[in-house]
Amino acid sequence: MPPGQGYRLVVFDMDGTLTVPRSCWAEIHAAFGSNNDEGLGLYLKGEITDQEFVELDLRLWREALGGGPIPGARVRQVLEAIALDPGTVETLRSILAGGLDIVILTGGLDLLALRIVDLVLKEMDLPSDQVVVALDHALEPGVVTGLEPIGSPRIEIHANRLVIDKEDVISGRGLVGVIAKDKGTLFSKILKRRGLEPEEVVTVGDGPVDIVILEAAGLGVAVADSHPRVVEAADVQLDGDLTRILPLLGL
Repeated sequence: MPPGQGYRLVVFDMDGTLTVPRSCWAEIHAAFGSNNDEGLGLYLKGEITDQEFVELDLRLWREALGGGPIPGARVRQVLEAIALDPGTVETLRSILAGGLDIVILTGGLDLLALRIVDLVLKEMDLPSDQVVVALDHALEPGVVTGLEPIGSPRIEIHANRLVIDKEDVISGRGLVGVIAKDKGTLFSKILKRRGLEPEEVVTVGDGPVDIVILEAAGLGVAVADSHPRVVEAADVQLDGDLTRILPLLGL
């Protein structure tokens, strides 16, 4: 589809797309002095599930902190320090002002996605009910469906979640809102719920798990520092920060 003609929704990956670091999980490991490279290898080989991968992350963080509780404040501190792409806030504001909706579809954490959205909305008048985190409306706790009864909000967040108790302690489990290696299924369900055709959607990503949604959309966009396979799969690669996407959307 020609730039700016008929697009109604822009779907963004988060880690490495809206942010500079490629993984908010890895940033937390680095801050705590742990790493989950072994778990990543097992996950990529299909030997552990997303849920098992998350639980392994949490166990490693707990061990790195001496076996005690994981303070929610420590994790939030790390996420607050994660650098965003220089054009993230301006780009998302311009998309909303131009009448297009936004979906963040990420294997990262909803805490970081909400931090980004809060920055975007700081100077915008958007009703709170127009920002929806899918896990808040899941048909069953922790079950990924894409068909949650959330309608077509202006901003929709699909991400993973850390379970934090009333004492601000992170439990040993998490809620998986996105199966990273199966973004395509969730993407299709989101479009079905919104009544959209793929040609009406732009997708933006940087990693191999984004390839399926880049290929399925009317326009697939790779950010500047994308994996070579992503560049090959995308229709276009940005040659600078995220604001370079705006002309492609007619904004």
